Amino acid sequence: MVDRVIELKQPIARFVAGADELFGPITVIRRKGKRVKKIHWSAFRFEPSDWSRLEDLREILKDVNDIQQLFSSQRFPTMYLAIPAIEDLQHAWEKKLENAKFAPYHDAIQAGLDKIGKYYTMFDSKPAYILGLFIHPYYKLEWM
Repeated sequence: MVDRVIELKQPIARFVAGADELFGPITVIRRKGKRVKKIHWSAFRFEPSDWSRLEDLREILKDVNDIQQLFSSQRFPTMYLAIPAIEDLQHAWEKKLENAKFAPYHDAIQAGLDKIGKYYTMFDSKPAYILGLFIHPYYKLEWM
């Protein structure tokens, strides 16, 4: 979805710029039946810094999306990919924590890493994931 918004940056900007004139306010806030405030479409205009943050968000979420795509196969088993995929995501986000570009997102990335760690420890109690790696001809005991 973030990719699509970035792809449609120009049309979105044009729409928001002209929507007030075409449609009027997007909503009106009322209290006790009286208009208190009109919210115009222009309130939703993205500044260049907003687009930059959206690009950063796309870069952060790309790691998660790539892993989600690994598990989307309908033709092949993917359980054996769980542990390596989670480790790959953890390493990618740890690198982002060290990157100054992602400093504004440090807390969110750290919260994501904490959640990854929580689920990673659950693999110990689920022998199916370990067995999936063990019987795979490529991985065997490499991940143990």
